[in-house]
Amino acid sequence: MRFVRLFCLAVAGCCISFWGFGASFSRADMIIKAAVAGNVADSDRNGFGDNHNPLPGGAPLLMSAAINESGGDGSRGTVRMQMEWDISGLTPGQVSAAFIVLHTVKGTVDSLDTFFYHGTGEQDGVLTDRDFESPAEIVNGARMVVRGTTGQSGLFQLDVTEQLRADLAAGRHFFSLQGRVDEKRSATEYLRGLQVCTTARRCLIEEWQPRLKIVTSYTPGRYNYYLPLYSTVAGAWTGLGLANRDRDLPTSFMVEVFSPRGDRLDAISGILPKRGQDAFPVAKGLDLTGWVKVNSSRPLSGLAFVGRLQEPAVMADIPFVSEPQKCLLIPHAVVDKDWNTQVCVCNPQAEETWVRLEFVNRAGNSRGQKLKHLPPRGSGIFSLRELFPELGQMEGRIEIRTERSDQKVAAFAIYHDLDGDGSYFAGISADACGEETALDGGSGTDNPVGGAE
Repeated sequence: MRFVRLFCLAVAGCCISFWGFGASFSRADMIIKAAVAGNVADSDRNGFGDNHNPLPGGAPLLMSAAINESGGDGSRGTVRMQMEWDISGLTPGQVSAAFIVLHTVKGTVDSLDTFFYHGTGEQDGVLTDRDFESPAEIVNGARMVVRGTTGQSGLFQLDVTEQLRADLAAGRHFFSLQGRVDEKRSATEYLRGLQVCTTARRCLIEEWQPRLKIVTSYTPGRYNYYLPLYSTVAGAWTGLGLANRDRDLPTSFMVEVFSPRGDRLDAISGILPKRGQDAFPVAKGLDLTGWVKVNSSRPLSGLAFVGRLQEPAVMADIPFVSEPQKCLLIPHAVVDKDWNTQVCVCNPQAEETWVRLEFVNRAGNSRGQKLKHLPPRGSGIFSLRELFPELGQMEGRIEIRTERSDQKVAAFAIYHDLDGDGSYFAGISADACGEETALDGGSGTDNPVGGAE
């Protein structure tokens, strides 16, 4: 078990720089600025656009999807955000991963979640009334939730790899995305979603304008590594350290971050020289949790740090897991008035899985077990205090088993104090049980046993 208490200077972000999280490795990311990003609107609710922001120009600085808005051009009636990027210089083979990056600003009246639609017709990089009704398909799972306090900035990132590849294969020259709120929510009340920067010349910060981030031309390697926990929630940060174990050859790598429900949140690629090393923050500013997968062409050593910037600043390290297992053991678990244990489990597979978490006390007796579902490429964080409330105080071990013998997971546990200021924060990786088989409860397509949660 590794424990670190980190003392920070007053400068925001110093913890990450103190521990050497730079970004000096060779990235393969390509950034494309939006050709245009602004509002298009339908003032008479007949399904056809009839007003739009006068862009290019000096205003407006912010846009948001809305209903029943009454304002100037681009702000009358049902309002949608229209964003377009010039992709004429790309080919389908260049795109290994692609993300839309939106910087948000929480306004006083922002209350509706925003959903995103991929434009399936040809665009021209110019904002027009007819963009409102241009053909588009919803991007499944793409939902920008309103959060934060008034004036607070944030970051929203959306995986559009499949949509961009489809546009390139179809020979389109512009990639387009449209943001909409629930347009049937109210017939009269003015409601809107989070604000996003436009491409106006006087934008608050130019780097905040909508961007298309592309990971280019990465060929998957034979080595995979897993980190069961990623977090940037409530001031938390996650940093990753990688070292190329090969003394003769450089290695390419890709880091992918997934949400608990299996959505890809971010990806970066890079190259480490022979015997090279680097460290960098992962998916900064997303205010989300999940897990991390690292793929490489040559063997790596590595670990992650998960910490918190606010006082009391704390940090725990997570070693690489190079091989998921069908049975895992957390050798020490405790829940009492002073401590709680959280178990983090990730499912690297492209199909769902069920895992059984069993608490075994110090005498070797099973005291309870719970069955939990993990989506394809999903994860879960399970508080033992909440998982086994009927047991009260508990000390012993946790065994984690997949219900199907052909499925494997990775896991990690975090311990933190409850009676003080929360400044004690430590973690431990799960070990393989050493068993030959796991419980086999069926196909995994249905709830295999009763009592699952």
